[in-house]
Amino acid sequence: MIGNYLLLFLITLSSRVASDDNTTVGAVDEELIHSITAERLARVKQRIRKKTNLLMKDIQILKNPPYSSFCGSKFGSFQLVENTITYTKLFHASTNVEGANLDTSTGVFTAGYPGVYTSRGRQGTRGDR
Repeated sequence: MIGNYLLLFLITLSSRVASDDNTTVGAVDEELIHSITAERLARVKQRIRKKTNLLMKDIQILKNPPYSSFCGSKFGSFQLVENTITYTKLFHASTNVEGANLDTSTGVFTAGYPGVYTSRGRQGTRGDR
């Protein structure tokens, strides 16, 4: 509604401007001002829509924050000098992030969302009882 009031104000203002010979500015000038104002109004509306969409996306992230949780295990022996640990079983996988994954065959974790992630490992042995 503010845009409509602004548009009406500019048209009213332009009709009161006097030319050099003390006559009012004609309808051609009003149409020019109207078209310029309409273009600006359209650009402002587009920027507002874009910013509103970004804010709505941010609100959705705050309401439903991204999470990923994976737990894999490896039974058997492996050397600690390996760069990548592959897993024999995926015990737990829970995420709301598209593309997040722990590939047990390659040992590659894909985050799917930018952030800081932690990884914990535990080593144990099973003895004969």
